[in-house]
Amino acid sequence: MRLALLMVGLALLLAPASVSATQSPLADGAGETVNAACAPPCGEINPRLLFSFDELTRDPQALAPGQSATYQGTLTFWFDADDEGYVPQDPQQPITVQFSFPRLPTWAKMSVEPSTIDVDLACATCFTTDTEDPTTPTLHYEQTFDVTLTVEVTGPPEKTPGYDYGKLQLFAKSTESGIYNPGYGIKEVRIQAGPGADLEPNSTLDAPAAGPLALLAALGATALAAARLARRD
Repeated sequence: MRLALLMVGLALLLAPASVSATQSPLADGAGETVNAACAPPCGEINPRLLFSFDELTRDPQALAPGQSATYQGTLTFWFDADDEGYVPQDPQQPITVQFSFPRLPTWAKMSVEPSTIDVDLACATCFTTDTEDPTTPTLHYEQTFDVTLTVEVTGPPEKTPGYDYGKLQLFAKSTESGIYNPGYGIKEVRIQAGPGADLEPNSTLDAPAAGPLALLAALGATALAAARLARRD
């Protein structure tokens, strides 16, 4: 039944006329109330941001001072359309994915292209059916974008405390829009560290602000979603 209701929402998405002004994703003054274009339950929708880089494995990358490496990968904007529903995003609040590099040590530089990603949820082909459990197939939204990560080592790599390698991180956060909450994703990049004392890395850029418990819960859910995609592939 829920899947049938969701297909009604998709039919509205494909209709020639766009959602009218009277069909705002949020009812006046009621954040939990959504329009008929949303397939229930549609209280809040919690996206996950999933990174995939084939060349970035658990083995540390060997980069000497002055060297850089470029990695081609993808970022997938994902949410559980079967359990959380679907509704067009608020046109007054576009969804944008932004990147940062938390606790980046002074011996490294990182950049990603594109530097931001605009997510347009008017993508009827982005709905996929997960048949991992054939008795209860579930519908997911997956919109994938190409990204290029560049890592440059500007000084002798140092071990991150508690690890036998230098730990770099690529962090992603999407903005909220209507009932779509911010989404989070993180990718670890491991760099071989030379001999020397384990030094506390200097932070050059913090992750976007988020409550510690909320961020941990979101990243945990993101890891589960990534595991589902990996098993399906």
